[in-house]
Amino acid sequence: MLKNEQYTLELEKQKILDHIEVAKKAGDDTKELKAQLQMKIQELDAKINQIAILDKDKETIQNSISELKETLKFEKYITDDLKEELSVFILEGEWSNDSLFDETELYEKSIEEMEKRNAPPINITLDVVNFFNCLSESHNWDRCSLGDTVRIRSEELKTDVKARLVTFNFDFAQKTMDVTISNGKKIKSDFETISNMMYTSIKTNTDYNKRKIDWENATENFNIRNDRIAVKPNPPIIKRDGTAISHTNNDDGSVDITIEWDYPTSNEDKYNIDGFELYLYSSNDKDEYVFGSKMASEDLKNVKYDKRAAAFTGLPSNKYYTIGIQAYRRVDADIEITQFIGSDIVKSLHPNENPYLPSSTVEVSGNLNGKVNNLYTISSVAKPETPEAATIWIDPKTNKQELFNGEEWIVSSAGSADSLNGYTASTLSTPNSIPVRNDQGIITGSIDGNAEFLGGKPYSEYALSSDVPQLARGTYVGDGTISKQISLPFTPTHVKVWPVSSNDSMLLIDETGGYTYQVNEMGIYLIGGNSTYGIINELGFITGSDGNQRGNKLNTKYIWEAYRHVQKTGVSLLDTSVFCWNSE
Repeated sequence: MLKNEQYTLELEKQKILDHIEVAKKAGDDTKELKAQLQMKIQELDAKINQIAILDKDKETIQNSISELKETLKFEKYITDDLKEELSVFILEGEWSNDSLFDETELYEKSIEEMEKRNAPPINITLDVVNFFNCLSESHNWDRCSLGDTVRIRSEELKTDVKARLVTFNFDFAQKTMDVTISNGKKIKSDFETISNMMYTSIKTNTDYNKRKIDWENATENFNIRNDRIAVKPNPPIIKRDGTAISHTNNDDGSVDITIEWDYPTSNEDKYNIDGFELYLYSSNDKDEYVFGSKMASEDLKNVKYDKRAAAFTGLPSNKYYTIGIQAYRRVDADIEITQFIGSDIVKSLHPNENPYLPSSTVEVSGNLNGKVNNLYTISSVAKPETPEAATIWIDPKTNKQELFNGEEWIVSSAGSADSLNGYTASTLSTPNSIPVRNDQGIITGSIDGNAEFLGGKPYSEYALSSDVPQLARGTYVGDGTISKQISLPFTPTHVKVWPVSSNDSMLLIDETGGYTYQVNEMGIYLIGGNSTYGIINELGFITGSDGNQRGNKLNTKYIWEAYRHVQKTGVSLLDTSVFCWNSE
């Protein structure tokens, strides 16, 4: 019962771990789930301790039973002569019945079996009427044959036995018949018994001499193997000073992570192992990971029992890694059905190693033989003479950077104030120029350019002046939270949000707050005017702030438009716009 309760608690713990992983994927808060996990772990630990106490009590009771059996041995209460005399009346054997599962039924069947074995042998010879000579009994002639079961019952002799008919003896002169019934096997003569004993003895002795060495070796090897040891291995020991886990950087931006541990070398069963299994879990966040909560995402490495360090190679350097290790022993199926006994999985408890972050950035070393983002990057004083296409050359003296497109070098940037993308510096402060100041803030030069066009577009398309109206539109899918921020490149004056579902209503948001559209017999009108229907801020607009989640219901798609306009001669630039909506 307690084992079943432990199994149920482990399943509940696993469910909470799964919920935590789902919440992480959705970006939800996991604080409450983690509190539930801690409570469930405490319940599980308490149940395991309770089972351990009962197992200890069970072991104590079994030891008491063994001592009682030792005390009740009849050899302690009789002499050797009596023991020898009784030996012919004592029969020991083993009986089993694999079809029984109830202990009470098994006990009753064992009593029946004992009664059968304790029953004395039956061998009875009787005189009976030779009904084979009676024509009136001819209909019974074929109803009696050797092997039939016969029951003899006599009140005077207190006899009531069942046995098999084994012989017919006919006296044709007297026309009589004797029958013999017996519950034993065929009785052998003394000569047959002695002959069989001699033959068996000689054969057994010959066979034993042939196989003696093999039997002795097999017995010794079978008993000394550690796969006959049922003791749970002790877990490895990981240093807690922050030196158990380390890493080395590779040229391609990856890292090799190494973990070290200690393990005693001892003849004790709890240290007799076949090796170690290492588990690695990677994540983009720093939350502590519990092994087994997401087994499909765990990497497994197996090392020999004499190793005390192992490495995971080619890993991204900017992820968090949780590494666990356990000692294990492979055993026979009769010892453990899974043929695997492992210690508890342990991991580093040092805050810098649980989880472990090699680097917050990906570092790529210089490598003339490799590409990064399909580009060769070379830094040298002399420009490469025979470059390949997509080669970037950086002059370390001037910080000038050029790209070879397969035909010619193209200046992509320069870090000097002498020029910028081909424009030379001017000592005067002129329009469309970038001033260059010295350490005292005095303009000592400028970089001239053309600000009328940028990327082939006129400046008016990029202007953020309050004199230029602006428009933005887009879509998003609701995540079920309140006050979702939708960011814009400008501060709007009006926002319209349409849900692509009947689960929500359309919103209109301006500086006073949000409104939703309602329909009655008079037509369309607005209700709201506060933040519960949305609000505009400097970053863009925010959806509804109450539990109705207006504008951000879970898995609902929304289409939005945002405007910023100014008033000119008392008329809005958007006043001529007419918007129509279907009330459906």
